[in-house]
Amino acid sequence: MRKLFFLISIVLISVTLNAQKWNSKPTDEQVKKHLNWVKQELRKPESRNILVAAHRGDWRNAPENSIQGLNNAITMGVDIVEIDLKMTKDSCLVLMHDKTIDRTTNGKGAVSDFTLDSIKKFRLKSGISGSTNHSIPTLEEYMWAAKDKMYICIDKGYPYLKQILQILKKTGTLQQVMLNSEKTPEQNLKDYGKLLNEINYKAVVSLDNPSNVESYINVFHPQVMELVFSNDSSSYLSNPKSITTRGVKIWHNALWASLCAGHEDDIAVEQNRPQDSWEWLINRGATIIQTDRPEKLLMYLKDNGRHM
Repeated sequence: MRKLFFLISIVLISVTLNAQKWNSKPTDEQVKKHLNWVKQELRKPESRNILVAAHRGDWRNAPENSIQGLNNAITMGVDIVEIDLKMTKDSCLVLMHDKTIDRTTNGKGAVSDFTLDSIKKFRLKSGISGSTNHSIPTLEEYMWAAKDKMYICIDKGYPYLKQILQILKKTGTLQQVMLNSEKTPEQNLKDYGKLLNEINYKAVVSLDNPSNVESYINVFHPQVMELVFSNDSSSYLSNPKSITTRGVKIWHNALWASLCAGHEDDIAVEQNRPQDSWEWLINRGATIIQTDRPEKLLMYLKDNGRHM
């Protein structure tokens, strides 16, 4: 009986310690170690580990595209945070998804109609609770906050590549960022040419036009390729090794049904059928999943030995 009590006590202590570790704020050293692990995983197209990309940060508990959302994601143990950019009237890059500030702040109007000083007066809205005291961050402010802490994926930043590069070099964060490009390889060459070699970029390719997959691999050989698809009939989904064995890591999305043929987050979370959502995407080659449910996805991956 004493032996059984001892064993039960050990198990309970272990569970408690794991829970404390999960809920406690990580040290700077732990955060930096995690970031280095992410960088290594990005060079392993066929890794068994799955990286979690938080769409616009932890927007369920903080405003989307906010520094608080970044800090929450760091504490949570997220691997990559996706952000969006817009440019102000006086050519400053700020984090904003929409062309206007109407949806996400207590103000109204186009980002391009405001100077940085004027747009800073508005306050971001939380995804759930309404107004907050958080202001719209500049890209530079955000990257100083992310430096040595989080890998960042920049969406809607393609028109601003030169300005982005200047900011990343100034903040010393060039090696912890990837830039989305939905353009064709030919358009990329025309717009920026060799300048694209200065930053890690992610090719975003619709499998409705699969010829672009081969063009990207043959012309640019991107480190990561994001595949979006409205139906699941593509041969690249049934045979993902045709991409990964050529050194390209696959990114799938679980946030919206239109991007993943209906295999979205809510099937896993609300309907408790991860086999038809996250696991389905993993079986189709994903080693990065962008999600609106980062905490739930991290727990699922850890429980199944698919994360650090």
